[in-house]
Amino acid sequence: LGKTALGTKMVLKIKETANLAAPMDFKARLCVQGFRQLEGIDYHQTYAPVAAHNSLRVFLSIMAVLNFEIDCVDVVAAFLHAVLKEEIYIRMPDGYPCAPHQKHYAIRLLKTLYGLKQSPMEWNSTLHSFLISIGFKNTLSERCIYTGHFDGRLCYLLLFVDDMLLCTPPGERKTMAKLKVCIHSEFPIKDKGPLEFFLNMHFKRNRAART
Repeated sequence: LGKTALGTKMVLKIKETANLAAPMDFKARLCVQGFRQLEGIDYHQTYAPVAAHNSLRVFLSIMAVLNFEIDCVDVVAAFLHAVLKEEIYIRMPDGYPCAPHQKHYAIRLLKTLYGLKQSPMEWNSTLHSFLISIGFKNTLSERCIYTGHFDGRLCYLLLFVDDMLLCTPPGERKTMAKLKVCIHSEFPIKDKGPLEFFLNMHFKRNRAART
């Protein structure tokens, strides 16, 4: 086929969490050795926007002043939900249960995988298309901040790869719940509830002072 199968590696990571009782979260991901990809053959475009930290600060300040509900969710295995356009193969991962004669087989990827250069871009495009389909539109000044009417209420979202902040009007917990169900119907999400921990930052909210 004229293709070179890429290798893979299991990457282990310890992440901080908001839970003081269980402060560490252990993760394991199968990653492709994307550094072996050839431009123009294995990938073309790679750029994917993320919200700037200054945008995050301004966004949260405005939501706090408006007293909006602010919840945090993250998409489970986000990159595995985006369709891969290029024809890419990987070698059989170490430890994968297969017959001895299959160890030299190559596997074609149909969805993006962590480590591929185009994975962030394809995931962002997939999520963007979904948000547009449910009535949201990203702002001109910040591509990862979305606004739209959902359940008859004005809502806001901020994206940072697979982490999202969902904001609904004051007291509209039912709208928040419906928005989470809508997103979960397309992508499995982990509901982290009202904002306390986001992008390795701890947050403490004073709703009376609107800060």
